[in-house]
Parts: sequence; C-alpha cells; structure tokens
Amino acid sequence: MGVERQTAEGQHAIAASARPRSALVDVGKGLGILLVVFGHNAWVADHLLWLDEVISTFRLPLFFFLAGVTFPAGRSVADTARRRADALLKPFAVVVLAYAITHAARADVTLESTALSLFYATGFTLVWVPMWFLPHLWLVSVAAAAYLQWLAPRLTTVRSRVMALAAMAWAGAYVIHLFHNPVDDTACMHHTRFSADLFACGLPFSADVLLLSGFFFLTGQHLKRRVLALQPHPLWIAVAAAIFAALWFGFHQTINFNFRSYGHALIVPLQALAAIYLALTLCHTLGRWQTLTRVLSYVGRGSLFILVFHSPLQAKALAWLARWPGPGVVSMLLSFVAAVGLSLLLWEGVRRQPALSWLLLPRSGTPSRQVDVTV
Repeated sequence: MGVERQTAEGQHAIAASARPRSALVDVGKGLGILLVVFGHNAWVADHLLWLDEVISTFRLPLFFFLAGVTFPAGRSVADTARRRADALLKPFAVVVLAYAITHAARADVTLESTALSLFYATGFTLVWVPMWFLPHLWLVSVAAAAYLQWLAPRLTTVRSRVMALAAMAWAGAYVIHLFHNPVDDTACMHHTRFSADLFACGLPFSADVLLLSGFFFLTGQHLKRRVLALQPHPLWIAVAAAIFAALWFGFHQTINFNFRSYGHALIVPLQALAAIYLALTLCHTLGRWQTLTRVLSYVGRGSLFILVFHSPLQAKALAWLARWPGPGVVSMLLSFVAAVGLSLLLWEGVRRQPALSWLLLPRSGTPSRQVDVTV
C-alpha cells in the first residue's frame, strides 16, 4: 500500500514537472497577486478609489480563472482534497494558531475566536482578512474536481457546458445576495464568537460564493487550451475593451466576494471576462521580456506568502512612513514594495528551514516547493 502511494505521488510529481510552462500564465499569477496587494493599500483606497474599483472588477475573477487554467483535471476528488489541504489548509491553520499564540495577551484573542477563525474561516472571522482566500480556494478546488469527475463527462457539447456555467453564474448571483455585507450590516465586519448571526454574513469557508468563484475557475479550466495558446488579435482586443468600457461606464458595478458585494448576474461576469481577456493580452505582451517574466514568475511562485503576510506588513510600513514628510504616493509605493519584498524574504527563509518548510510548504508534487496559491 505504501509503495503504491509513493508510486502514485511520484507519478503526480513527474506530471507536474512535465507540464509545459506558460509565460502568459506565470506573468498573470505574479501580476494578479501584485494587484491584490495594491488594492489593499489604505492610501490607494483613500486617493485612487476609482482605480481600485476598476481593478476590483477582475482582480479576484482573474485569480480564480488562472487557478482553473492550471488545475490538473485528472485528479480524483479525494486526491485533490488531500493535496490542496497540504498546500492551502495546512499553512492557513499554522498561521492562525501562530497568531493566537503570539497575541495571547490581547483581550480579543481567545480560544473561541481562534476556533472560529480555524473552522469558519471567512474574512469576517479572521484578523488577517485576505487569508479567507486559502480555505475557499481549497473548497473551490474540491468542488471543481467533483464537477470534472462526475458532471463534465455528461456535458459533451460546447452548448451544454456554456449553459451549465451560465446557470452557475446566475444561481451564484442569487445566492450571494441572500447574505449581508458589512457596509449595510456592520456586525458582519468582524466576529469573534460563535453565534447564529454568523450565518447572516456568510457560510464557513465562504461557501456562499462558491458558485461564483467556481464559475470563473471552471471557465478557466474549459478554456485552458485556448489560454495557453493565446495569440491576441487587435479585433478581439477592441471588442473586449468596448464591452468593458460600455459596462463599466454604463453600470459601474464591482466585485467584492469577501464583502458579499456583487452586481447584476449578467453584467458582472461579462465585464469580468472582458477584463480578463485584456489582462491576459497584457500578460502576453509582458511575457516577451525575459527578465520581467522571471521576476513576475518568481512573485507568482511566492504568492501564498504574499497573500498571507502582505496586509499587516503593508499597514505597518505605511503607518511608519506616515511619520516622515513626503508625498503620500511615495509612501504608498514604498509600503507596497516592502509588503511584497518582506513576504518573499519570509518565503525564502522558510524554504531553508526544514521544520518551517514542513509546516508551511507543500510536501510533494510542487516544483521547488513553490507556494503559488493558484496551483
């Protein structure tokens, strides 16, 4: 049994390493996580709200779309759950517990609040809010594996697949509007105790947005070959730009899964898909520069650490820089660079420590023990 398991893991590792690399996808992963960090900068929210709103129309959809493109469709549900738990849930749990231990003296850090963070695992139960993405990506991956194993084989035509995805997007838009957002209900901003009120704000692992995140994830999976072979055409670039501009200026709708904020069931996904095509076109262009590709690919490989640690690092850096005279935009840029750079430095340090590597990095099947949150 042990030999069979080792052989299976070895075959998965070989398949992963043999899988062709795509400069476009590598650049997209790096660019995606940088947009996340940029959007979480307090100065940007105060002074460049319009830009943050534009980026928010496709930032998370792009992440889920690329996760779908790179998802290995041949894995079973059980294998996917186990491997993704090792890559996503394990570091999530370690960081939550480490935070609770190092901040035990705080009145709001209790056994109950820590258990809530671990097992409910949504933005409104976590101190470091962006970490909600990790347990949710695990859930999306397992659900996608189930879809590809049991439902996709029955969807034999393009029309049937499009209809299935359209139904998913429509149902997801309906479901997300059943829950409160913290703008209208401040009780949904942060919870530290178990109560029935939790379910008004969202479900464990953000399962209430699963249909929407799954829509973008599976769209990426179904378009995988086209994305990997993408050759942008001026006509399609113009069409995508026209669709995005018409929808954005006409309806001004954004996406915030963590806040359960989502607009019209048809407008939002069309707008996001148009923006994703434009983003992929940009990534294709950037991928022509070898040095830039290497830098963004490296950032993408360390994206889990950036996702986990950028929020506190950026906030502290921005607060420290605010003490010094100078343009706010400079402080924003320096805090942005500090958040990304220090997160990557932490990743490099962990990679060199066997005990920390075991706790925070995938054990197998990931080349160079990368911590890309989309693979």
